[in-house]
Amino acid sequence: MPVLDAHRFSAEPWWTDSGCRQRVDTLTREAINGSQRPFQVLTCTPGGVHLGAVTHSFMQMIEHAGLVGVRRAGRSMLRWLIVERGRCPSVDEMADALSARGVEVVRRPAPSSADRCIADGRQALLSAAATLDLEDDPIVLLLDDDLAFDALYSGPDGVELGAPWPWLPAIWSFHAAHPEIDVALGGVTGAPPLPASSTLSTNLFDLEAARHAWPTSSTAARWSEIDHYYDLSPVRTIRDPYPMLGLALEGSALLDALMIHGTLARPLVATPTTLARTRPVPIVRGGNTIVFDRAWLKLPHPRAQLGGLRPRRADTIWAQAAASVHGCRLGQFPLPLRHLRDETGWTAQSASRWRERLVADLVGVGLYRGIERWRARASWPRADLLMRAANEVLETCEVRRREVSKAVHEAGRRCAGLLDWRPELEAVAVAINEGLTAITALDFGRDAIVSLLADLSDSLTMPPGPAQEDRA
Repeated sequence: MPVLDAHRFSAEPWWTDSGCRQRVDTLTREAINGSQRPFQVLTCTPGGVHLGAVTHSFMQMIEHAGLVGVRRAGRSMLRWLIVERGRCPSVDEMADALSARGVEVVRRPAPSSADRCIADGRQALLSAAATLDLEDDPIVLLLDDDLAFDALYSGPDGVELGAPWPWLPAIWSFHAAHPEIDVALGGVTGAPPLPASSTLSTNLFDLEAARHAWPTSSTAARWSEIDHYYDLSPVRTIRDPYPMLGLALEGSALLDALMIHGTLARPLVATPTTLARTRPVPIVRGGNTIVFDRAWLKLPHPRAQLGGLRPRRADTIWAQAAASVHGCRLGQFPLPLRHLRDETGWTAQSASRWRERLVADLVGVGLYRGIERWRARASWPRADLLMRAANEVLETCEVRRREVSKAVHEAGRRCAGLLDWRPELEAVAVAINEGLTAITALDFGRDAIVSLLADLSDSLTMPPGPAQEDRA
């Protein structure tokens, strides 16, 4: 990618590098002259203090890229739709700051149903986007609200937080190099883009190592390991614990790190290896989707329930349907954003959400793995054929139940061994036991799975349009 080179892993921000600076200036001039497309950001948010970091990093990027106030045909080249899950002062502050930098901000209220889960929020975004004027063909960025426009990366002094690349101009360069791609999936650095339950056993392993002073994997190469944070990674190769990155946490801060933020010693960190590597689609997580052909905004977000539970991993299932059923040409954008998690305070409500996310992720992984297995065997030419995947989904959901149960049991064993050292982990032990009960209670009967697949296929019907006609 012309915007990116090896210098980007130095300690200096991208705008201090003359080669990168020159390339970005060229792209900005092209934007001013009308030969680059605008950007339309779409986010759904309940507000929160993290919006300050998101806003600051975005404004820093556009200021150094020379994009503040750039307009074409009377409209800003930078636009932001904020779908709000309730009114919040942090959203007001974000909208005011963006508007002051010339960003065209549109705010819409989310329907009450969008408070339920990520998938509902994403569908609320798509519905609100249908009301926007997109006739000048902007590049559309579907982003989770907790993604900042900087990154954690492996620098000369270890893990560093900074601005190693110009994210928006890099999208223009990427599209010029890959004009055939309709939708690109991006990744994240920072907090793992998974429920904290999916990293708990690994984090407790690192905590055990810190207590007992075990040998750890401390080389920079550990950050290039795929899924180094994930309890159930099928591709992880480094089995040693990771060292803590700072002072040992205790009390409420330790509970927040383990049960809410999902990381103690293993944030996602960009390296030259991670940027150069093509990742399997299920590993591309993080709510970072770049839409070059806006016709794909018409494909609804997957919606289905298993006994009232809304499965996670809907983005992955959306990608499966878009590619298999509708012919979308998917790609991967190599430059990640930074995933923020700033919620604090472990409460009864937090514990309830932890359990719900645990089982929702279990079902979501079982669902997309079953669809993938069936799709590899029989293809998936029409959305209404999805019920034929019932046998595969039944099998993969049960396999996933066993995998997750084993990992949670292991987390419980590790937690029990640490209670005399960190008595605050008693709250973790309680959550683990309640999580195991919820796992056992999941109904994976055939009727439940068929109903789930029927709901899912109904939600994935895309209205006819240019995207389908061009591929006919």
